[in-house]
Amino acid sequence: MDLLAEPEADTNRIALWGQILDSARPDRRFAGVSVTLQGWKGPVAQATADEFGEFQFDFNFESNLSLEMRIAETNYITVPLPVLARSRRSAAGSS
Repeated sequence: MDLLAEPEADTNRIALWGQILDSARPDRRFAGVSVTLQGWKGPVAQATADEFGEFQFDFNFESNLSLEMRIAETNYITVPLPVLARSRRSAAGSS
């Protein structure tokens, strides 16, 4: 899985982009896989992977998160994410 998390400056929001990959089988497709962003208190956001296995979330900051992918009817894969940091204030607005 490839991931990119980007805090939005001067907000409490984070954008997260991801792609599900299988390095052993590069031709494998993950279209339609359900991906849930799980927080401390439960689901934060839900997405469905596109034809390239890509998905994205835009959510309010939470530091302890994991991704849960539903690969089959009863098979889930859970991936804990590194602790996220809040965005710093941009220099443009300070004096």
